[in-house]
Amino acid sequence: KAERRAFFAPFVRLEATLVFFERKDRLAATLSAAAEALGQRNVCLAREITKTHEEFLYLKLGEAGDLPELLGEITVIIGPPPAGSRTRPEVLAALLDEEKRSGGGPKDVAHRVRERCTGWSAKEIYRFSREGEGRGPGPAGKFASRSRSAMSKKELTPEIVTGLWVERTVFVRNELGLHARPAAKLAQAARSFEAGIRLTYDEMTVDAKSILDILSLAAGRGAEITVRCEGVDADRAMAAMEVFFAEEADANYERSD
Repeated sequence: KAERRAFFAPFVRLEATLVFFERKDRLAATLSAAAEALGQRNVCLAREITKTHEEFLYLKLGEAGDLPELLGEITVIIGPPPAGSRTRPEVLAALLDEEKRSGGGPKDVAHRVRERCTGWSAKEIYRFSREGEGRGPGPAGKFASRSRSAMSKKELTPEIVTGLWVERTVFVRNELGLHARPAAKLAQAARSFEAGIRLTYDEMTVDAKSILDILSLAAGRGAEITVRCEGVDADRAMAAMEVFFAEEADANYERSD
């Protein structure tokens, strides 16, 4: 189990989708180790991808429970960390300043701040706080001098992509819908742009840069999808999305038996 946790350790901070094969007899242990190392993320267990009887099981790491009997070739797809999952340093500094005024020792303050932020352990927060007091170089130094009152309420909200945004409606025209292969091509195309790209279908909105998220839409032929691109290159991103959905109508994806 320790070896499995060590395997996932290098991917903790990687903002990407992880895809790998696993044997059914090792699947439960692997998912458990992944949950301990990576935290709660979306995961898809795909059986017999591109074949006649392909199946997809969607769940959360850490909430797998008793898995059903899965036969055949199993592909594990683990989604990236949630967007904005690590609180910005300047926001963390403001939270520390506020909690220090409430009293308590440095470790107590760190634990209270941990309950109010994301992506930081209590130990990291404690170290950040000590560095901000001039006990060593680090990111806290340039933020510690900013008082809590100097930060606006807007700065304490999760960071989002701002600027130009474009929204259009497209249709899935490929006979097989957005299954694994086109989903992979779509995510690859989306990741080539800085803009945030969101797909909305049947009241569900997902990140177009994540294969797992795209598959979770279960969008078949004829599905009407709203595409929203937001960021400095939103126009170019939207053009690429429109080209993708137009060309996918002519793509030849045949399932193998």
